[in-house]
Amino acid sequence: MGSPRIEYFVRREEECPAPREREDGRVDFHDLRLIENVVAGQVLARIPPEEGIVGPEAFPMGENVYVPEDDPRVLVAAVNGHAYWKDGKLHVSPVFVIEGNVDFSTGNVVFVGKLIVKGTIRAGFTVEAEELLVEGEVEGEVRIGG
Repeated sequence: MGSPRIEYFVRREEECPAPREREDGRVDFHDLRLIENVVAGQVLARIPPEEGIVGPEAFPMGENVYVPEDDPRVLVAAVNGHAYWKDGKLHVSPVFVIEGNVDFSTGNVVFVGKLIVKGTIRAGFTVEAEELLVEGEVEGEVRIGG
């Protein structure tokens, strides 16, 4: 029996980041969807009932994800954070680091965990995070906490 077909409820690696297209067809470069936010308990992936293989061995499990004993067909986030792919595995990290500035390269940033910005939050851009550390200047708008 081969690998099961898995339905993912988070973006695949090749889809990150992806600018949001407005209803009029234009792309919003302030909304690049840089971070794939998930919350603890959120289902990230599911194996359909018709597939035979279930359980942890059926999923590309990384850090901070689990398969509940009562439902071996789903993969769940263990913490609030950023869902991401590394080495073909799905992980969730409660910390997200932006190595440079928050600008057109990142778009506005919304994160449900701790965000570290190594550069500046440029004017015209907004950052929302549960916790925030900015190593540069804050020229844009900042919202901290829930």
